[in-house]
Amino acid sequence: MTSVGDPAAAERALDAEFAETVRRTGASLGALYLLAPGEQVLWLDVLCASGRDGRTVPCGRG
Repeated sequence: MTSVGDPAAAERALDAEFAETVRRTGASLGALYLLAPGEQVLWLDVLCASGRDGRTVPCGRG
């Protein structure tokens, strides 16, 4: 995937993989929750929407 030393590249790679998963499953909306480091709670990390034309648009990061 990417080096630990480049967080921006890691975020872009995660965004791309997540968008592809949303698109491939035919979902209209996707939300990715990750376990917060050292905690027992989930945090919303990525939210994206898929249009009728198949384009997936990232809506934001948590």
